[in-house]
Amino acid sequence: MLRFIDSLLHHYLFFKKIETNLAQFNYFVVASNNYMV
Repeated sequence: MLRFIDSLLHHYLFFKKIETNLAQFNYFVVASNNYMV
C-alpha cells in the first residue's frame, strides 16, 4: 500500500513539473509575441 502511494506521489510531482514547465513556456511565447508587435 505504501509503495502504491509513493508511486502515486511520484507521478503527481512529475506531472506537476511538466505543467509548470508548460506554463513557463506559454508565458515565454506570449511575451515573445508581445515583443514582436
